[in-house]
Amino acid sequence: MIQIFSALGKANINYEIAKTEYTRGRPGDIMDSIGNTGKEWKFEVYFTNQNGKLTTLYGNVRAAWAGSVADVSDRYDLVAYVS
Repeated sequence: MIQIFSALGKANINYEIAKTEYTRGRPGDIMDSIGNTGKEWKFEVYFTNQNGKLTTLYGNVRAAWAGSVADVSDRYDLVAYVS
């Protein structure tokens, strides 16, 4: 995750992390018993479009733990989108 936001900063892209939170499995789900199952970052990118209008893109990055039973956070699957 740090690499994504570091790359935005190096490219002088104006962004703000709006919210971060850990995620859990659904109640009763096997993943709920291990505690946190991932983390989500919500961010906003600000720029001026080709018509000179200030515009905001909203982004979401979710990392879902995908490691071993001993340490589920040693690997993760990453999903990102911007709208």
